[in-house]
Amino acid sequence: MEAWRRVVIVLYEGFQLLDLAGPADVFGMAGLCSGGAGYEVELTAVDAEAVMAHNGVTVTVPSAIGRIERPVDTLVVAGGLTAVEATRDERLVAGIERLAGDARRVASARDIRTCGSTPTRSTSTTARCGRPRE
Repeated sequence: MEAWRRVVIVLYEGFQLLDLAGPADVFGMAGLCSGGAGYEVELTAVDAEAVMAHNGVTVTVPSAIGRIERPVDTLVVAGGLTAVEATRDERLVAGIERLAGDARRVASARDIRTCGSTPTRSTSTTARCGRPRE
């Protein structure tokens, strides 16, 4: 039997709930279908506390990003309307950089464009706020 792989999903105030639920369900299902091997999904944020998604749903995060041990197989950073603002938090950025350093895969669940602001670099194929991609 193969060992479980750790998936860490990074959240911040104003993240998009789908960017947590989607990857968590996909990796959870992969674990169920793998015949014994699979994925363990962990949530993290700057602090171990309740984090509110942009729609008002609150998620309790059990571990602060600075306390997540390495190695991490897959690091997923949630997107959302406050993603650009979240990147101004030095502890969040430092935690993501530390975990990404030896992760096998690093991904952002969605692009980080925001309604009414200057578009930022993105590799996502998702259009945001009903506007076509540039």
